[in-house]
Amino acid sequence: MIRIKIIYLMMVLLFFSAVSCLIVPMPPIIPESEQTSREITCRVLRLTSESKILQYVKPEYPGNNGKIKTDVTVYLKADVDQEGRVKDVHLKWFDPPFGEAVTSAVRQWVFEPVLVHGKPVESTHAIEIVFQGKRKEVVAKAWLYPDEFRVCEMRKKNLKIESPPKLLKEVKPIYPESARLQNIEGDIAMEALFSESGEVEAILLWKAIPYLDEAAIEAFSQWIYEPLIVDNTPYKHIVSLCVRFHKGR
Repeated sequence: MIRIKIIYLMMVLLFFSAVSCLIVPMPPIIPESEQTSREITCRVLRLTSESKILQYVKPEYPGNNGKIKTDVTVYLKADVDQEGRVKDVHLKWFDPPFGEAVTSAVRQWVFEPVLVHGKPVESTHAIEIVFQGKRKEVVAKAWLYPDEFRVCEMRKKNLKIESPPKLLKEVKPIYPESARLQNIEGDIAMEALFSESGEVEAILLWKAIPYLDEAAIEAFSQWIYEPLIVDNTPYKHIVSLCVRFHKGR
């Protein structure tokens, strides 16, 4: 009887020894942000100061596009005089059929004048216009365009640029796996202000989507251009970029 018990105990010990050999400790799960992220040295700006539109003219759906089923978004800038009236319109990201309709409407807008030290000044406004396919409505929002970007754009108008600077280094964004698993898709619209040496100094986010904007900024911040030189003088310049994150593409 004692011999049988000893044999039984030995079999039990052998069984648990074999099972313990099969259990392999799993490596720690490292968050995706820690696997791929790098320190972003440039400044990141967002459109936060909402503009007040005193006179609003609703953009019309062009042609038969009133039958669209999905939303169509148009991004543009409007240069405004001291009285708040639109002087010029610059389309940034848009579907061609909607560009003319948006431009025609925005040229009739009047903004609340921007005051500096109590005096009205000229300004630039960033505008987002969404043609809502299901609701058949048009929704518009506007924000004050940052001064440092505006100054750069205004200076560029007075420069005789023979050819734009060449892109020396391009880093393509990586679709974050965490976003892919959650079916997060969309477009990230942004502008980068490049310094006189051709490196990114600041990035302005026009449209941000959680998980995706960080990946886009991380890639765009590493781009390098040839310096923009006019008459032997280096200048800052702005580059626009729309990054598309869509599964299956």
